[in-house]
Amino acid sequence: MVKYQRLTMLEREEISRQIASGNSLRAIARSIGRAPSSISREIIQSGVVEQKYYRAVFAQQYSNKMRHKLRKNRKLANNIPLRKIVLYYLAKNWSPEQIAKRLIILYPNDMDMRISHETIYSYIYVLPRGELKRQFISCLRRAHKHRRKINKN
Repeated sequence: MVKYQRLTMLEREEISRQIASGNSLRAIARSIGRAPSSISREIIQSGVVEQKYYRAVFAQQYSNKMRHKLRKNRKLANNIPLRKIVLYYLAKNWSPEQIAKRLIILYPNDMDMRISHETIYSYIYVLPRGELKRQFISCLRRAHKHRRKINKN
């Protein structure tokens, strides 16, 4: 499987020029060596449908903003007191759901000390291999080594 590579500013400028000259999505994709679906997604994400024009600069700014938003540090990595409490309850064999609900009771007015059970699961499954990960996975109700993907249908 080929790893996805983000569009560059030069590619976005080329898309902008070719849209202005009336070329089709497939023709644009061929000229810059990308899949037509990538071009279509880029155009839709940058709001061309409503605005009737594509601006490479705005599309690049949006892309940068989204990339940094996705790389935002996880809550447990930054909030050390919260992480200590979560790890304490995991060591006592509490489930992530129980921990999340307990935090709401313990800290009703402090939003920084709240976390969803999904975030706790993500934290555990992202840990590198080793004794710590094995220990926390064994604390879960179902001690799966890998997280199962849930089909949305």
